[in-house]
This record gives sequence, C-alpha cells and structure tokens, in this order.
Amino acid sequence: MDWKKTKNQIILILLILNLSLLGLYLKKEKDLRPYKNPEGTIKNLEENLKEKGIKLKTEIPTNPVKEKPLIVKYQEENIKTINEKYFGGTGDIDIRENITTISKDQEEITIINNRRFLYENYKKENKKYENTKEKALAFLEEKKIDTSDMLLSKITEEKTVTTYEFLKTYKDKILETSYLRLTLEGGTVTKMDSLWIEVIQEEKDKIQIEPAYKALFALTNTDENKGKTIEEIKVCYYFNPEEQGLLEDNTKAEQGRAIPAWRIKFTDGTIKILDNF
Repeated sequence: MDWKKTKNQIILILLILNLSLLGLYLKKEKDLRPYKNPEGTIKNLEENLKEKGIKLKTEIPTNPVKEKPLIVKYQEENIKTINEKYFGGTGDIDIRENITTISKDQEEITIINNRRFLYENYKKENKKYENTKEKALAFLEEKKIDTSDMLLSKITEEKTVTTYEFLKTYKDKILETSYLRLTLEGGTVTKMDSLWIEVIQEEKDKIQIEPAYKALFALTNTDENKGKTIEEIKVCYYFNPEEQGLLEDNTKAEQGRAIPAWRIKFTDGTIKILDNF
C-alpha cells in the first residue's frame, strides 16, 4: 500500500471538509449579521419614527425570518359552475371580450377577465334582520366557497349596511393581494366582490428577509404615515401585480411570485407592505 499517497488523500479530504465547514460558517454569519446588536438599531428606529410622528403600539420582531416564496395566480372562475351554484344552471349568460355576466330575476354576477367576481342582489326587502358574521359565512357555505383559508380582517358598518372583508391565508400567514368582501343589508347578502389568489406551489429554497427593525426605516422616508400608530407587525406573503406592469387592473395578472415580507397594520386600518426583493 502506498501510505504516502493515502496520507495525501486524507489530508486533501480534511482540507475540503474544513473549507466546506468554513463556507457554512461564513454563510451563517452573513445571514445573522443583520440581526446582531439590534438594540442600538431599534433605539435609532424609535427616534426616527417619533420624529415622523409615528407611534408604536406593538413590539418590533427581532428574530431571523426565512420562508419559501410561493408561485401563485389569481383563481379563475368557471362560468358553467358559477351558473349552477347560484342559479341552478338557469341563469342568462352574456359573454363579451373581458366581461361575462350571468343574471336571473333580480340577481346578477359579473366576472372580469375570468378572475374578479362580482355578485349583486337587487331585491329590496324591508326587513330589519341583524347583519352577522354567521350569516355571511352561511352564504359562503351555501355557495360552496371554501372558507378554510380565509381570515376575517375588517368589518365596516354604515347605517343598515355591514361589509365583512376576508383575506387569503397560507400556512397561517396572510397572502396579499387578495380579498373577498361580503355586504349585508337586512340580514341578506346584497353584494360580493372577490379577487382570490390560488397557491400553485412553494419554491424549493427559503429566502431570508430583512429584519423588521431595519425594514421599518422605510416608513420614515416620507410624511404619508405622520400621525399614525403601528398596531401590528407580521410576516406575510406578498404578490405584487405591479411587477407585471399592471398598475390599474390586477385581474390581468398572470402567474407570479409571492415573497415573504413585513405587513404593517396601523390603528386606522391602513396596511403597508415592506419587502426587500
């Protein structure tokens, strides 16, 4: 046996192993660098927010966040299925270039680009039934709409009209930009407006997002948030149709990428998404 050759091979293997371990260590250090010594950064951030008239009503997350981006698209509506669900297949269908309408009696459904769904019930009933979340959910169940991935995020009341806004969730995180709004009057659903996101798959590798206490500095670059109070800072998934050049009509968005980001909620109900990709 050539011991000299064997010895050289062992030394080479150990050298490669040490270099690999060094590479892993340096990568870990690089990933954790933004999260080290956050106290000074947070103090600086709080001072900057105060100068801009922005108040904090919640703690600022300091833990590293890594999530897999998602491949998503807007859910497309099947005209025949919708007609069956709402009108037992007896609705009148009118198909135009980008808009389809289905109507029967005093109910009408409008579907824009096969994605945005609008339902309206014009039947006027002078009943004073209470508008409740249970009645909103019962309507969705009746129409066989899956509510397992929905989060009730907002309730708006104006005289006899109540609107419930639901957001899409994926693995307990909100997936922006998606919504379903139900308007009730006299205990009856009079309107529904929905643009819902469908998750196709997760990407293979996780990505690390900027620490919340660093991302929040973006709020201090303008005066638009002056006088507001931050009540919630959470990780979400963010699908931005504007990346496809769609500034006015999200319904034209094709398949795209939803990335992890920070979702900032203010006490006035406004939302700000902060991402670094």
